[in-house]
Amino acid sequence: MDPINEIQITQGDQELNGFTRIDVNLNRVAGGPNVFLWYSRGGDNPITRIQFSFRQEMIFGLKNSGFTRIPQRVNQGAPDFPIHLWYMSGITEFDVPIVDITVTTRLQDEPALFSKNWERLGCDLNRNNNGGDPIYVWVKRSERTYICDITATIGFAEDVDLFNKGYFHVDEDTNRGVNPAGDAVFVWYRHSRNQGITGVRVSVGDEVIDDFTRVDKNLNSGTAGDPVYLCYSNGPHPPVQYLTVLVCNRVSVIMAIRCSSLLLGVMCLLSVQLAGTAENKQSGAINSGWTQYGPREFMFFAIKKTWEEAESTCEEYGAHLASVHSENEDSFIKRLIYNQAGSDRPSWLGGYNSHMVPKRWYWTDESAFDFSPWTQGQPDGSGHCLQTNYKGTVENKQSGAINSGWTSYGPCQFMFFAIEKTWEEAESTCEEYGAHLASVHSENEDSFIKRLIYNQAGSDRPSWLGGYNSHMVPQRWYWTDESAFDFSPWTQGQPDGSGHCLQTNYKGGWDDLNCNSKIPFVCARRIRKGTAENKQSGAINSGWTQYGPRQFMFFAIKKTWEEAESTCEEYGAHLASVHSEKEDSFIKRLIYNQAGSDRPSWLGGYNSHMVPKRWYWTDESAFDFSPWTQGQPDGSGHCLQTNFKVNEIKILL
Repeated sequence: MDPINEIQITQGDQELNGFTRIDVNLNRVAGGPNVFLWYSRGGDNPITRIQFSFRQEMIFGLKNSGFTRIPQRVNQGAPDFPIHLWYMSGITEFDVPIVDITVTTRLQDEPALFSKNWERLGCDLNRNNNGGDPIYVWVKRSERTYICDITATIGFAEDVDLFNKGYFHVDEDTNRGVNPAGDAVFVWYRHSRNQGITGVRVSVGDEVIDDFTRVDKNLNSGTAGDPVYLCYSNGPHPPVQYLTVLVCNRVSVIMAIRCSSLLLGVMCLLSVQLAGTAENKQSGAINSGWTQYGPREFMFFAIKKTWEEAESTCEEYGAHLASVHSENEDSFIKRLIYNQAGSDRPSWLGGYNSHMVPKRWYWTDESAFDFSPWTQGQPDGSGHCLQTNYKGTVENKQSGAINSGWTSYGPCQFMFFAIEKTWEEAESTCEEYGAHLASVHSENEDSFIKRLIYNQAGSDRPSWLGGYNSHMVPQRWYWTDESAFDFSPWTQGQPDGSGHCLQTNYKGGWDDLNCNSKIPFVCARRIRKGTAENKQSGAINSGWTQYGPRQFMFFAIKKTWEEAESTCEEYGAHLASVHSEKEDSFIKRLIYNQAGSDRPSWLGGYNSHMVPKRWYWTDESAFDFSPWTQGQPDGSGHCLQTNFKVNEIKILL
């Protein structure tokens, strides 16, 4: 494939002869005109580096290092500082030509690109806009490369020197969004065609990590937090191919990825063998959230970990990474991950082999390795740990129907699926569970379904319901479960005839949509008499996690403290109180398991404007445990959050 030698950006419907357009609007969230990326191939000066500027101070270093700036803004119409794309044809030993380029707007598309040696550039083009997934530009190089060197800068004085030495700038400030604002801190790296560094970690304060070299630039510079340093090693492990910085909810995450088969899938799947009663597990064990299949229970975790770290996490739950012993069990595990993650996420299982006898494989739970549906050509000796990568489709779902994960409301149970499917595919999936796409018969039921999706997805995701009309009589609508179509809160101007299938899009009502569109969906099934205890209308009893005498639930919904407390009260609960270090650790782990990161989250603590030193819990229990972050509370707010950045508690308004 010829290398890319020129990049351009257009606005609106402009066409460029001799260029190929990437059909993704880079400005899809900012609200301005459509912005598209174009590229051409050939020539003697292949592009080797692409960077973005989003601060005035970044321009000097790029301009004086030989980069070419594309004059059109990527975020045309947005009120914040212009985002510009820059590129250059570097000639250092660390410059490798770019041969392909693409753009993603969905997080679920990223694992497949990483696995195919695509490199994600650091700048989120949706960085300063609310709503929607991040927008990233990706490149593929003419040869596989590895990270061979890492450094960091505070401010911009070193930019020209580092660019001239072949460094790549990760276009994301590790202190973005911190309040009060910290210094501008950026991570840099260089590529090599040969094996490079093999490990990346961070140290806090004076922590020393054996066999790791520390980069002596505080990533937390200018903030009130503890000093944080980037560390790297050259140990006997697969090399690191990609390095980037993610910022979400004012928390920065350094992400290093090894894309050998050993470390491609860093998802954790847990299994636990039931022995007698499973209720009396050790303090901190999470007994809900597990899904029963045969004599065992399974849980999918979106946490990104190495295989050893994943197995260690499983052991904290009295479990192991999952072993698989039949085709039905394999299909069940694939479906569990697909339902939870919304995609076929590469995920660790408990299989491993010996360096001495690589053909012999074992399970960490010491069960027999009696089933092994290897992908064609695997195992190929590139790794010693087993992942299930789901390159095939999920089959035989009925042989292991999942009965947990459903949420009771009135006489029915509901489940939200993040999988994007056409309307017919979604209905077919529901039928495999003895259900249909959900019908809605009241404002309360409509609100419940919206809240269910919001709790599961963390946003108002457009989702299929079971409504459909006839091409012959489009004014007449039906439900797939054959119940009466007696409630219809259509959005103003809908249905407009643009589709024959019903989605709830939460902009105030419903919408008719082309049935071939692929979006998430909600299934519903009636509770048979004598099961599920005929719980009171609206009571949600699944989804809660038992710890000691109480049950807890994490909500991904972003709400004010008062709104969050009000939501808890709808469930007959309160924002959580914390009374011990173990309980605090449990809550942190619950959020980490559910969100995949240490998300800042409300707890039930509050103080009085009159006596700010006195704190209370909304459940009226004693405020007898308070691991405040150093310097907190500082009077800047009256409500308590646990922010997990430094494993402590601070306050916010």
